[in-house]
Amino acid sequence: SEPIAANGYVNSMGKTDIAILGAHQFNSKLSTMLMAFGTSLQEKWDTNDDTFIDMPLLQQFNIMNRWKYFGEKVRGQFGIKLIHDDRQGGQMDFDFDNPQKSVGIYGSESKIRRFEFYAKSGMQVDDHGSSLGLVVSAFHHTIDSFWGLKNYDGDETSFYVNLTFNKIMHTNKISTGVSYQYDDRLETYLVKEYDTSERIPGVFGEYTYQPSEKLTAMAGLRYDKHNRFGDFITPRTHLNYRPNEKTSIRLSAGTG
Repeated sequence: SEPIAANGYVNSMGKTDIAILGAHQFNSKLSTMLMAFGTSLQEKWDTNDDTFIDMPLLQQFNIMNRWKYFGEKVRGQFGIKLIHDDRQGGQMDFDFDNPQKSVGIYGSESKIRRFEFYAKSGMQVDDHGSSLGLVVSAFHHTIDSFWGLKNYDGDETSFYVNLTFNKIMHTNKISTGVSYQYDDRLETYLVKEYDTSERIPGVFGEYTYQPSEKLTAMAGLRYDKHNRFGDFITPRTHLNYRPNEKTSIRLSAGTG
């Protein structure tokens, strides 16, 4: 079995760190890896007697778990990430359990929570140069914070997916696909709310012509429809010529 690596650290001011790394190969196709890190500082210090905490109180941990599959015609990986981050600062006498009672005493606090998922895979469709590729990612992120008498809270959810079909035919390559982007954000500063929602479906196509290692020509077109800003059409063309190993001449044009 594969070893698990762990590392710990503690200093005289009460700060503690711990890191863990582990991996496992189930078979020739499937493997996983786990990485985790945590840190904590809960002791208040004021070595210069200015009534302010020298270093913010801290409690944080991060976790990432990744899986890989490496098959003959299907390959991919997916993973999750978690973040828990709490920080407190300000004056020594600020009561974080009852902030309303700390009148005239400065304090600040930030609480962050984040969950993230990602996946990407590729599949060989046939033996004639056809393949499919899929990319998916999503996260949910929140923050609750205040600095003195001011507060900021945020909540964001995001999702992205991209599906691509590729076809290689001797000196020609064709790529087509669809994508979708979703973002939803709710922010509060003091008492005012800011609510933003974006949805962007899109389609794209690309053609590549490479008659030799010296010459590559590419042309592409993309269409996106934004729910707030309307339609976007983005053409692109590229030309790359390499007369020798030390020289490369490139030409690009496009809009958008």
